[in-house]
Amino acid sequence: MQHTAQVYCSGMPWPLRHIVPWLRRAELLWRDWKWLTTKKEDILQDFRAACDALHKRLGNRDAFFDGGPSCLDVLVLSHVQAVLTTTLPSNELGEIISDYPNLGNFCGTISASHNLIIN
Repeated sequence: MQHTAQVYCSGMPWPLRHIVPWLRRAELLWRDWKWLTTKKEDILQDFRAACDALHKRLGNRDAFFDGGPSCLDVLVLSHVQAVLTTTLPSNELGEIISDYPNLGNFCGTISASHNLIIN
């Protein structure tokens, strides 16, 4: 933390160099605490809402935007593949993704069209 704070605040004037890292650390601790106290059902509901939004945006297309793959395509591909290929204590996230077949097809299409090998 000490080294990171020095690099993070190297261009800031004296009082901010000491205050900003402390505020950032407090912000991250608060975010982590909120995740620790969030119910599993709420997380699954948020995940389903995100999948639903991606499903609607993607539709039957091969990419989220016209003109080919974008940064969003790569981001979604990496996250969906991580959920589908990682051994988790529960497969509930994978089951939610399987409710949206175009997301799975999207991953296969992007991987095949760009010769990506994903284990």
